[in-house]
Amino acid sequence: MTLPFGPIQPIPEPTISGSLLGDWAISVTRLRAGSAGEDRRGEPIPGADVSAELPPAIFQPEGNEALVAAGVSATGTEPTVYWPNANPDVRVGDRLVIDGDTWLVHERPSRTPLGLVVIVQGVESTRGSP
Repeated sequence: MTLPFGPIQPIPEPTISGSLLGDWAISVTRLRAGSAGEDRRGEPIPGADVSAELPPAIFQPEGNEALVAAGVSATGTEPTVYWPNANPDVRVGDRLVIDGDTWLVHERPSRTPLGLVVIVQGVESTRGSP
């Protein structure tokens, strides 16, 4: 179909360039309980952790609050890991090691056309106290 301003052009797929991560890129290691077999009822027995390096990500470690307007409650966000243009294998119950801290994936990861979004909660820190 030709319109007065020319033929209809397809809309390109949305993408985020890998260079967007730049200095924001962090390394992420996934810890997932391995299997030590099954119990007498056929239920899986958790085994030793199996670790895997995941693609670089962007990490928002703390929730933030923003005042919307006078008299309106503030909104907040939870610690979140973003993988632009990537969908690594991450499941509820996995633990992610980011900058020496371990975070639990406690909600189902959200797969979007622009990549994976994972909300986490803090589990433990391997860094020394300040």
